[in-house]
Amino acid sequence: MQGTDLSRLTEALRASEDTKSKMAATLDELRTFNTDNLKKLTELNSVNGDLTNRLEVAIRQGHYWQEQNVELQSQMGRATSQPASAAALPGSASKVPSINAVVRVTSNISNIPYATISVGTADRVAKGMTFTLIDGQGNFLGYLTVDTVDTNESAGRLSGPRVADVKPGTDARTQL
Repeated sequence: MQGTDLSRLTEALRASEDTKSKMAATLDELRTFNTDNLKKLTELNSVNGDLTNRLEVAIRQGHYWQEQNVELQSQMGRATSQPASAAALPGSASKVPSINAVVRVTSNISNIPYATISVGTADRVAKGMTFTLIDGQGNFLGYLTVDTVDTNESAGRLSGPRVADVKPGTDARTQL
């Protein structure tokens, strides 16, 4: 009977040792797998950091070029609002006064966008003047070319890339 018990205990010990060695092999495999994944994660973090830096540089360049575009469009608007004789004279200074206004009303007449602004002849506005339209974040929306002028308000035709975004409260300026 003792021999039978000893035989069973010996078999149980062998089974336990086999399980232990299989668990040790599985643990080694998991450690190797974990080490490989950590290496891959480190590489991915490095690539992610590089791409993030590149994106930030691209965003800064995009902002710079957007600012340059607004400035050039403003210069073009000022040049087109000058009388032909002043524009033709080399070195002639711009005679357009710095006027700031706000869009009061927008409308479409025969599918042509128009707006009314909060300045008029009392503010030195004249027919043919061009105002640059800018939203609250400083983004260029388009131009308003004055067609009619009253004492305290003016109205004109809208043009530019984002005239659909022009709403009451939009800033209108003759100079940026």
